[in-house]
Amino acid sequence: MEAREQGAHLHPVDRALILLRLAERAMPERSATEALPLLPLAERDRRLLIHRRATFGDRMPCLAECPSCGATQEFELSAAEILTGLDEPRPEEILETDGWLVRVRALRSADLAAAAREKTPERAAAVLVAQAIAEARGPDGETSNRLPDHVWPLIEARVAEREAAAEISLGLACPACGAGWTAGFDIGAHFWTEVEADARRLLSEVAALAERFGWSEEALLTMPASRRRAYLELARVT
Repeated sequence: MEAREQGAHLHPVDRALILLRLAERAMPERSATEALPLLPLAERDRRLLIHRRATFGDRMPCLAECPSCGATQEFELSAAEILTGLDEPRPEEILETDGWLVRVRALRSADLAAAAREKTPERAAAVLVAQAIAEARGPDGETSNRLPDHVWPLIEARVAEREAAAEISLGLACPACGAGWTAGFDIGAHFWTEVEADARRLLSEVAALAERFGWSEEALLTMPASRRRAYLELARVT
């Protein structure tokens, strides 16, 4: 409920951070020392998978639409299997070209938020590349924010390679037409959809019990879920 109330009108990047912050607020060794928007995206997603598994279990029901015929495919993913296959966040690396040394880092949620404020996809992509540059030094050894045009394609390609390697990708095949394709899996969006559905279900239960028994919302929300469901069954048969 708290996550839904805080993130109902926010960008998906912010929603993912809300889920992570609420899940980790009982872990002071992390929350007291970390700025979650500055976590590498691979680490953010790894933690979200862990918390999603702890909240709803290992199996994750999913839907995908075939890009060839439009058929909807239902399938399940295992959070544990995805976690096993994830690579560690990539460290910074230095690219060298024509005397320029460019230090590139992993993208973070804060970078996605900055890109989301841009008006066009082209500008958003350019912002992401610029954000990934931790430092650039010219042939004279001095730091510089002005890179020559011929240096940018190398940086853009390397940033794209690094982020593609950090993404969760699924190889899918359509049972209707046999077409195969690769789709990304956004754990933040998936987790949010489940949390939102769970919150709607909880509100429906609270409304039904409040109407039937006259109990307050506060009392119903603090009631154990098993007892609340037992009262719902009682309300249906009486």
